[in-house]
Amino acid sequence: MKRSLLLLVALGLTAGLSASVTGKFYDHLTPEQRRAAGIGQLTEEQRAALNALADLWAEAQAEPAIVAAREKAVAEVREQTKAEKGKNLGFASTPTAADIIRTRIAGPFRGWEKWTVFRLENGQTWAVDGGGVEPRFFGLRENPEIEIRPAAFGTWKLYLLPDGLWVRVKRVQ
Repeated sequence: MKRSLLLLVALGLTAGLSASVTGKFYDHLTPEQRRAAGIGQLTEEQRAALNALADLWAEAQAEPAIVAAREKAVAEVREQTKAEKGKNLGFASTPTAADIIRTRIAGPFRGWEKWTVFRLENGQTWAVDGGGVEPRFFGLRENPEIEIRPAAFGTWKLYLLPDGLWVRVKRVQ
């Protein structure tokens, strides 16, 4: 949203530049300026021709300013986008206590493989995410304690406590 607002301001600024330098040139001159330039006695047609020429000149002068303002706005938007993307380089920030889910697997647990679904005591359901998962099997454990933490690129990992072993998971319910 910030990028869109910045671009709209820049485009409004450039529109304002072009509007401020155009208009009726002759009408903006004082009588002294008209006399000094020798154009105090122009006919309506000559005034219209002079105004048209002044408008063409003003547009030619404003064009570089408009282009420069647009380029500056685009560069600022790119820099802002780059800064936002680069904050964590696609990795989750250090998880806080609020980001970590600490609970237990409901019922018996023997490990995981490609299609394992974990039903947790807190009511959530998570499943192993990814086809390249190495199966891990353990002796029967009842209600083992786990933590689910944010990981890279918006993914999550389920850690089996206190072993510290983990598997990438996604929330199903």
